Amino acid sequence: MYSLKKIIKKFLLRISPSWRSENVILQNNRYLREILFASVFNDSIRNVDWIKKNTFSPSGASVNYSFLYILFKILDFVRPKNILELGMGESSKLLFQYAYANKDSRLYCVDDNKFWMDKVKEENKDFNNDNINSLLLNLKEKNINNFKIKAYDKLIENLNDLKFNLILIDGPCGNSRYSRFGALELITNNLAQDFVIIVDDYDRKGEQDLAEAIILKLNELKINYEYCVYRGIKFQAIIYSKKFNYLETL
Repeated sequence: MYSLKKIIKKFLLRISPSWRSENVILQNNRYLREILFASVFNDSIRNVDWIKKNTFSPSGASVNYSFLYILFKILDFVRPKNILELGMGESSKLLFQYAYANKDSRLYCVDDNKFWMDKVKEENKDFNNDNINSLLLNLKEKNINNFKIKAYDKLIENLNDLKFNLILIDGPCGNSRYSRFGALELITNNLAQDFVIIVDDYDRKGEQDLAEAIILKLNELKINYEYCVYRGIKFQAIIYSKKFNYLETL
């Protein structure tokens, strides 16, 4: 778990002279950046008219504060019409409230765990609306370069020809290599002309594989894009249409 109090406590314990190894310094930098993102995120959402409920609690395997801050800024600045979330959780709290306030938008949330999906929907029941859709999909096994990975089964079939302006990739559970590669099909089938893609857990090799594959696919399709990386306790790769080049300076 990495609540803000625990992040600060860990950082204070690790700044004694006996802990001054290179790895610890790098980890301390992560803690410091996360504390900064937590502060900026909480300041940024204060008095925002479409955020009615501030119960965000980043921890463990959920998204962290850098992710929440980036997502909030994208929602507030880009104002995406069609949103796809792969892997429900803390980010859903922002997305449900955004979609509830913007009735002309459409939100599709995908997960493979019914218990978890029901829990998230219950936590956000005050913001349920006809433009918010939850897709419970089984997982299938895929073989990518002799690595076995898990992917959402029949994801493309369930989304039909919907084109998404914002795609969040934080599910299913990751792999050591080629993590969440099932999302790669979305680039060909479901990407809007103006788009933002968030790849969470970019500090891991498996998600770095995914971001690289997305970029290669965009090059193959001759789609112009830019990208940047945000770093808190976890990292996020942001890949976006060139018109959104301000996203690298959030």
